[in-house]
Amino acid sequence: MVNAIDQTIEGKKLEDSQKRAILATGDNICVNAGAGSGKTFTILGKIIHILDKKSAKPEEILVMAFNRSVAIQLRKRVNALSKEFPDLSKDLEKISIMKGPERKLHTFHS
Repeated sequence: MVNAIDQTIEGKKLEDSQKRAILATGDNICVNAGAGSGKTFTILGKIIHILDKKSAKPEEILVMAFNRSVAIQLRKRVNALSKEFPDLSKDLEKISIMKGPERKLHTFHS
């Protein structure tokens, strides 16, 4: 079986540094990188990896974004990934829920 992170995500391959960040284990992982370096793409890869390896259920995943526009973008991109990873589509849709107490993608202020 091919690891999800070795496949293309949004038509791109993950770089080695992104894969290292995705494969890092621990309760809290901090990815610190400059603008345009692929932090959001790395977060998408981490979500795919967690679901693919069944390391957590969708309801156990919480994603925090710095601002509202990034949170909205992440929700849309996670939802769009359900077409690329049909076997994970139900889980991805649960994570990309936009409103209510079920929401999994937040800003630090929400």
